[in-house]
Amino acid sequence: IDRGGNQVRLERTFTVDSPPVFNLPDTLGPFENRSATVEWTTSEPVHSVKCELYLNQSNGEVVQINIDTACSTPKTYQGINPGTYTFIVSGRDSSNQLSEPYEVQFEVI
Repeated sequence: IDRGGNQVRLERTFTVDSPPVFNLPDTLGPFENRSATVEWTTSEPVHSVKCELYLNQSNGEVVQINIDTACSTPKTYQGINPGTYTFIVSGRDSSNQLSEPYEVQFEVI
């Protein structure tokens, strides 16, 4: 209500912009010939995509194999030894919002 006793309707418009979501397969592999390929989709266009690859050793240790700060789908790794790996991907949208890291495990035999 304004000073003259009139009812006034105020409106505000806003947009909620969520960080991007990466969609990875639930399972991958096993892969052969010392190579593996990971593909994903996203909920919106992304840039500054970061891919990480880790080897999960049998003693419980995790060893960083590769970090690529400019990767794209599909991401192929060549010449990797047999073992169980964790692939992690994240990126930023046009509003510069960083996604959560998304991961999937796979085996190279």
